[in-house]
Amino acid sequence: KWIQAKVEAPFDASPDNQPIKGLVSGMVLGHKYGLTAKVERQFQAGGLYHLVVVSGFNLAVVAGAAFWVVRWIPWKRRTRLLIVLSCALAYAAIVEGQAPVYRATLMVSFLVLGRLLDRGYSRANTIAGTAFIILLADPNALEDSSFQMTFAAVFAVVWMGMPASEWAFGWLREALKDFGDSSKDSELSVRASDWRVSRRIWCERYGLPTWIVTLPWKVILVLAESLVISFSVDVIFVVFMVESFHRLSPLSPLINVPAGIIAALVTPLSLSLIFLSGPASALAGWIVAALLHLMLTILDLALRIPGATFRVPSPPVWLWIVYGISAACLFLAMRNRLTVLCLGSSAAILASHALIAFKDFSPRPPGSVTLTFLDVGQGDSTLIEFPSGYRMLIDGGGVASGRFLDLRDESTFSIGESVVSPYLFSRGIRQLDAVVLTHAHHDHMDGLFSVIENFRIGEFWLGRNPMIPRYGELIERIQEKQIPIRWVTAGQTIGSFTVLHPPANWTPRRNDQNNDSVVLLLDSGRGTALLTGDIERSIPVPEAVDVLKVPHHGSKGVHVRPNARVRVISVGANNPFGHPHVSALPALRTDQLGAITVVFPSQKPKSGVPRLRIFSAIE
Repeated sequence: KWIQAKVEAPFDASPDNQPIKGLVSGMVLGHKYGLTAKVERQFQAGGLYHLVVVSGFNLAVVAGAAFWVVRWIPWKRRTRLLIVLSCALAYAAIVEGQAPVYRATLMVSFLVLGRLLDRGYSRANTIAGTAFIILLADPNALEDSSFQMTFAAVFAVVWMGMPASEWAFGWLREALKDFGDSSKDSELSVRASDWRVSRRIWCERYGLPTWIVTLPWKVILVLAESLVISFSVDVIFVVFMVESFHRLSPLSPLINVPAGIIAALVTPLSLSLIFLSGPASALAGWIVAALLHLMLTILDLALRIPGATFRVPSPPVWLWIVYGISAACLFLAMRNRLTVLCLGSSAAILASHALIAFKDFSPRPPGSVTLTFLDVGQGDSTLIEFPSGYRMLIDGGGVASGRFLDLRDESTFSIGESVVSPYLFSRGIRQLDAVVLTHAHHDHMDGLFSVIENFRIGEFWLGRNPMIPRYGELIERIQEKQIPIRWVTAGQTIGSFTVLHPPANWTPRRNDQNNDSVVLLLDSGRGTALLTGDIERSIPVPEAVDVLKVPHHGSKGVHVRPNARVRVISVGANNPFGHPHVSALPALRTDQLGAITVVFPSQKPKSGVPRLRIFSAIE
């Protein structure tokens, strides 16, 4: 707490610095709670989210900064190495057990201990030894995405980025080293030697100091090598970003270069605030704030470029196989300096990116009507799919509860972003033909904001709802996206759906919004389903249906109770409302079974009673 207070203190004075305060806490101390929803979304969209959470990058920066400082102190080499190791261990303790930092600390420890023992340094042995110790302590870590991403990033840097950088710019690094010492020219490659001689002649002709020539080239070299390494990491990380986060950010390798440099400056500066006070603390805080404002400006400008970021579904397996082969060929090309293979594999990787971003790999439509009642905690969200390929989503959930309580961050958590969208993306879905909001309660409505942002939507079905602020925001968002709105009322028949409620003369009431619910009867010719929202009042419905979505999470006050062969209650575990009530008839519950899928028969039943197939996420 004391360390956190010291680091955050310079940013408390100005309200304008609150986003900066949250960024510093996240980037340096690993406390994400201070991040605003806008900033978090921006970093996710730009492919920079690894910078706003503590990672091995931070530990590497701390160790590197410590090494740079102690090299100027005339102490014994072993003393300097022990100081570097102590700084790394101290930072690991400050961030309180952040797993990526501990993994990086192990790697740094191997490096330092090897040098203390005067042993040669092997990158492969260091990485393998770190992985071995982690897996020995916790074999399940192998399934942890954080573990996988850490070692994927290290692999990309060490065995792709660094060889590629050496191939492309090794001669320039060679030429810049000891530039003023002409006696070493004969030891260098012809290209490096010629470059040095020509620059020295230029300096002598115009009477310029050598640093005037070398400094710009050193900056160019750092930027170029950073860009190569950034692209190399992106080649591997695309798989994680698409499969885990369903996001593709083509500009991420470019944005990561200036953002990474800024983060490398911000980390040690922010940690120095622990030891500073008064004007010195204020000055360091001002520099940190200026750097982070610059980072946010760069990110904001980059995200305004069309195509800077895409939300994408999971592509088919065959595309990942092609991508993996291309990445392996690129790895071999960089290691062995094979120009043609490098160009060919790079082209294949770019083509794969384009297919992921633009190609519609929607799954083959089901052979029959399928209803999936998603587990969104204490809320509703139902996906209906037809053999024709038509897809409808009814409600989007919205209130974190049940199994999602542990995931909740009050400022950023969204059921639509964290549950509904990932499910749709995992199915390969990019487009929904219709989205229905049954009524304007948060547990049905809030998740739809993310759905609107992430998917193409054919039309939006709305009933009669009071114009509460959040509902007004939803309508504005729908109109901004130019999604057609269909206002539905009882008596309308739209395809296989009949609208049973609300009537055309219905007047919505703020204190009785459950009864504003749009109620739909689905009759596919092979089965029927009554989709009820939270309706409680008695309305005309069929005496019997095949599937009933029990109204209002099984509440006591429900009066819509037709006979049904399958009843489904969407409800959050241990919810504070006591849903479902003990009076509710036996039903399948999402809090017990997870997502529940009901499949109608593919052919009209001869007996008149369709044979339904039922699947659940939790068997």
